[in-house]
Amino acid sequence: MLSLNESLNDKEPAVFEDYVVWSSSGNIVLYDLSNEIFLNVTSDDWWKEDADIFDRKIVWVGYEPDAQIYGCDIRRNGSPGGCFLKDRKLKMTNDFSLKVEPVIYEDFIFWSQHDGNDFEVFGCDISKNGLLGGCLEDDAKIQITYNDYNDGSIDVFVRYVTWESYVNDWDIYY
Repeated sequence: MLSLNESLNDKEPAVFEDYVVWSSSGNIVLYDLSNEIFLNVTSDDWWKEDADIFDRKIVWVGYEPDAQIYGCDIRRNGSPGGCFLKDRKLKMTNDFSLKVEPVIYEDFIFWSQHDGNDFEVFGCDISKNGLLGGCLEDDAKIQITYNDYNDGSIDVFVRYVTWESYVNDWDIYY
């Protein structure tokens, strides 16, 4: 068992190679399986959840106080964008709307975001930071879906993004 602490809220694990990341009592925790090392990625009073990991990049939703997408890269530990507690994390969004369940594959990040009516699929590409579609806080993100239905449970692999949407019944889209 990885979560041997007193937390009653260890949930939503994600794994990539030797790394496991999850939400623990409102903060993000990383465990390096090969070196048997725990790393607290975050540790403050604001709630965080929905962590995902690909390669050495971690993304999650942080409620500080509104829902925003955050991330860090283990390769940048000890500098801005790193995953050590004192490292400044990358804030990817800044608009006031509920965001949930981010997923990451290579440099692509997707999440469900409430557009005032329902949840739509949004995304960004880290390799385009500073440009349209980049993942920096002030970059314009790409809206994938435009409909009147709740779109969620996103997954991504290579060039495919899938999600479920409720239109009289739950269906799968890409």
